[in-house]
Amino acid sequence: MTAANQSDTLSAICCKSKLDDDVDKVVFVRGLIFVDALSFAHDCDQPHYCLGGGAPQAAVAAKYWASSVQLVAPVGEDFFDSRNGVAVLDSLGLNAAGVHVVPGIRQTPCTEISYDGQVRIERPMDGWENVAALCNACLPGDLCETLSPGARVHVLIERGGGAELDFASTLPSSSFLSLELVMPWESGYELVEQDVSSIRRASSRAAMVSPDLRGAAEIAGLKMPSELDRCNDADK
Repeated sequence: MTAANQSDTLSAICCKSKLDDDVDKVVFVRGLIFVDALSFAHDCDQPHYCLGGGAPQAAVAAKYWASSVQLVAPVGEDFFDSRNGVAVLDSLGLNAAGVHVVPGIRQTPCTEISYDGQVRIERPMDGWENVAALCNACLPGDLCETLSPGARVHVLIERGGGAELDFASTLPSSSFLSLELVMPWESGYELVEQDVSSIRRASSRAAMVSPDLRGAAEIAGLKMPSELDRCNDADK
């Protein structure tokens, strides 16, 4: 299980523990949506496309314990035309009203993920040049002002800051269900101190926090063990 998978599992457990007493609460999931192209060693003729990114994964988990789950995420112009887009969200019973196209961004980022036995390799594909713009995209409308009294929000910060962190900073504590921090594993990627401070403040206001290993190290001010960095570099 990868660090990202562990974080998704923790988020699901967190959502369950918080919602057990009142399963009718609405959960909003703020994060990023990508498209994954999966290929397997035994079936390499055609990739299998599916929704990726932390937001759909966390939303599906929250759906087990909440009667209504709405995604809040920025996407490219191609998302609503894609067979892997909003129709998939509808089929999963997820509310896509908060999924907004960012003007000028044609393509939602796509990641090629290949499996050969126990080895997983990820490569950026079309649209990855748009990741930074999507991370920093401020979505229309102010969700905080429209939250119903029983609504709760799960926020994913997948690349260290940007609009997701700004959004988390404006959430009232009464609505802030959980904060999930998933850090990139590229060697040399580090949060700037300003973002670390903002994440720590947001963490203190969320009912639950579920960082991955690298995210926890960044928040705690600890350096990642070099052997872990080497292992992740070897997996690429």
